[in-house]
Amino acid sequence: MVPLLKDKEVALRVEAAKAFAKIGPSASAAVAALRADDTNYAGRFYGEALGKLGAAAVPALIALLKDGDRSILATVVRALGQIGPPAKAAVPALVRTLTVEKNDNIRLVTGVALQVLAEAGPEAAVAVPDLLAY
Repeated sequence: MVPLLKDKEVALRVEAAKAFAKIGPSASAAVAALRADDTNYAGRFYGEALGKLGAAAVPALIALLKDGDRSILATVVRALGQIGPPAKAAVPALVRTLTVEKNDNIRLVTGVALQVLAEAGPEAAVAVPDLLAY
């Protein structure tokens, strides 16, 4: 099914991403392909699918967060929050997003994700001053 993520038809790629999201963590082989789509519409669904794949998707989500594609930023942040404590490696990138981003919606979603990740322990403690300032 991974080849469907590279199909020329966006609608087919989106449906494949939705299918991987339903499969969940056992579909971790799709992470690289889900990270690779360059269309904003499909990217939103890819971000959601990556969130359902769990810890295996964290590096790809961090890379998407660092890319700064604003059209999928909120989706990527939500996906990291959905993964929860296993996404603790994303804390520095999330803190950067919280401090740099001007869009209130994205900042709100980022703050919520950081609160969820606070369960990860001391790794998330660096976010406390930024959350308090928000």
